[in-house]
Amino acid sequence: MRTVAEVLDVMIEQSEVAIRTDQRALLSAKLSRGQLLENSPRVKTALDIWKGVLKTIDGIVKECREKLQFEIEVVKCSTGNATAAEANANDEEINTGRVGEARRRYRSALEIQHKAVFFCANAYYQIKSNEEMTVPDSDEFRRLEKLEVEGYENAKKIRREILDESRRKAERLMKKISDAASKQAFAVIPEYKSVDKRGIESRAVVEDLEIIAAGLNRQADQLDDWREHVIQLLLKALVDEDDEVEITGDEYEDSTKLMEEIVVYIQILRAAIADREEAVTGQTNELVKHEARVSLQQAFTHEGPFPEKVIELFAVRDRIKPKPEKEDADLRSLRAVVAKLRTATVKLRHDVANGSSRAKLELDIVTEQLKITQKQLTEQQKVAQAMDTELDLFTSTMNARVEFYRQLQNVSDSVAPYEGPSGDDQMNILLGQEEVLAEKLEASNAKHRYLLHLKEMDAKDGDQRFCIICRENFTLGVLTVCGHQFCKDCITLWFRAHHNCPVCKKRLNNSSLHDITLKPQELKVHSDSTTTSPKKDHGQTSNGSAKKSVIYSDFSADKLAEIKDIDLDGPAFTTKVDNLVRHLMWLRESDPGAKSIIFSQYSDFLNVLRLAFQRYRIGFTSFDKTNGATEFKEDDSIECFLLHARAHSSGLNLVNASHVFLCEPLVNTALELQAIARVHRIGQDQETTVWLYIVDGTVEESIYNLSVRRRMAHIGDNTRARDKGKSTEVTPEPGDEAIEAANSMELEHARLSKLMRKGKAAGEAVDKGDLWECLFGHLALGRQAANGTSGTKEPGPAIRGFLAAEAAEQRRGEGGEGPLRLVNGL
Repeated sequence: MRTVAEVLDVMIEQSEVAIRTDQRALLSAKLSRGQLLENSPRVKTALDIWKGVLKTIDGIVKECREKLQFEIEVVKCSTGNATAAEANANDEEINTGRVGEARRRYRSALEIQHKAVFFCANAYYQIKSNEEMTVPDSDEFRRLEKLEVEGYENAKKIRREILDESRRKAERLMKKISDAASKQAFAVIPEYKSVDKRGIESRAVVEDLEIIAAGLNRQADQLDDWREHVIQLLLKALVDEDDEVEITGDEYEDSTKLMEEIVVYIQILRAAIADREEAVTGQTNELVKHEARVSLQQAFTHEGPFPEKVIELFAVRDRIKPKPEKEDADLRSLRAVVAKLRTATVKLRHDVANGSSRAKLELDIVTEQLKITQKQLTEQQKVAQAMDTELDLFTSTMNARVEFYRQLQNVSDSVAPYEGPSGDDQMNILLGQEEVLAEKLEASNAKHRYLLHLKEMDAKDGDQRFCIICRENFTLGVLTVCGHQFCKDCITLWFRAHHNCPVCKKRLNNSSLHDITLKPQELKVHSDSTTTSPKKDHGQTSNGSAKKSVIYSDFSADKLAEIKDIDLDGPAFTTKVDNLVRHLMWLRESDPGAKSIIFSQYSDFLNVLRLAFQRYRIGFTSFDKTNGATEFKEDDSIECFLLHARAHSSGLNLVNASHVFLCEPLVNTALELQAIARVHRIGQDQETTVWLYIVDGTVEESIYNLSVRRRMAHIGDNTRARDKGKSTEVTPEPGDEAIEAANSMELEHARLSKLMRKGKAAGEAVDKGDLWECLFGHLALGRQAANGTSGTKEPGPAIRGFLAAEAAEQRRGEGGEGPLRLVNGL
């Protein structure tokens, strides 16, 4: 609920918008009425009308200009000196929030001013040219001629100011392209070099690789020609830049012909780059494929932009498309070649281990081929992504040019001769409309003055208000759009019987009533406190963080820095999703050809990941997709398999993956182990890495700690059972065998079908005691540490309520999720 002052601010702003709308409508009506009188003996009357409009709009333009400058200065002051320096050079780029609204108001006022100035210049010309009104070559003739020339020049200046923002945007993008062209900064497509060394095991793979490489090299030359042509088209000067060029009013129509050609070339570039990415990664861009098919269909029926050019360019695209000689070829992309060579290295390592000397030579050759091919794959991927970025720049520049010409055409159309009904009847209609608009404007101004008065009185009177119905003070009330205040109870009862204001009788509806409070919200300062973990004696076994490293180990800081350095284009998703995407991109280079399982108990989170993977071109499939598991095993372009917790009974075997990503910790460790078991099982001949994502300072951390303590308890039980009767003065750190035994015990004790709640979007089923531990266990441990006590006795209702409130206050004070923590297990 907002205070009276806040509601009044909103209402005053809405009132200002209504006044400007009414002013524009009234002035436009007067301009139209003047057009009825031009090119007639009453042209001087039209001139008087237009002069009156010009006098009014000049003041409005000045006010809007000052408001815009004020809002820009506010932004500069709030963003710091460095940003302000940039803003001084490019004020038009500051186009957010209140600045954007002020700029739109200013532009709207300029449009009315342009029409008034242009019409006045027309009137001067008509009066000057009418010999019955003006004697040729007289002083009056020369005066009118001077006013005419000045009027058209002023109209031209105003028009340029109206188009200033769109023109600057187009020029800025054109300059960016021009600078990149002069510096040779556009992406250079590298030539794919053949692999010299060949072995018996890899000869067939290398032959297929050379066919793909030849296609990539052939396509590269044509791509360079197309890009160069698009750049030349985009850098053509805007018509309105040159003062010597006469504006004919057909600029927008002429520009569309040029724009159609640019559209076609950008489309063919996008299709060709998609072909290249398919040959590199094996992923098909279905959107581009669909757009290309639709464009060709339209072109054959002589529809769409530049049909002849579309047919011509798409025929060239089909000839240069990099593809294997046979349609049913197994290796259709560089990534498929990398996967094939990777499989060959695994097989050859087994043969080398069995003592085969030939396998040793073959392994050296295949390893070198894999290294070279992976390097080429990475380079080609980077170039394809860079060309996609260039295409986005080309498209933005094209759209900016179209917008400039569209606005230029609108300005030209706004001063076109009047072609509607004429005569005295139409004049009377326009006069009647002006009277209605004038009355409406006067009412809006009166309401605005009243709202300003209310705001001034609110600042003076303080918080005490009384309801005009019950004559009592109130703190919670209602403010009507007409500016009257009442207590909540009174106006509610009144509104049930009467839908008007008790004071002024203005008609009201539900949207006309604004709830208010006279007691503003109080801000509380919450000081952070740190809870120290209880200290353990040397001989005591800790179930806390001291033993975490035996199950999951912290990720290398250097490698984590490499992941963080990966840039992602476009708007961000959540912290966890963005880092997962970066991590998968990092694996492309650190572990080429590797496949991953992405596990989450929440299907909604996996849906978000789908959107992120589609944006960043990460190949994926899922358990829910028909033949998803088969596609993951056989399609080398698929890097990830999305798996949710309800897949526990499916018997999935995904040993071709070597990485498992757990998107959140689980209380029921058996679900986590089941996901890992899809990869880490009999038949797996590669090292399996498990990555667990935890957001520090959230409930995820408590869930993780609880899960680790349980597994450590199983390890302790197994150790005590095995070492019964032996000395246990020092508890050794458990090894891999103990951890495997604890994991087996966890799976044996769990009934997987009972661990998930019912419902499509539901997560795991959590016991009430575990829920308490996850939400408030860290507070209880902190208090036990401070008091020197221990134990797990569940607190009483009073203590539970206090701890719950304290936890809520702590979360509110922290404000948002904490840093993302990444741990991994091998």
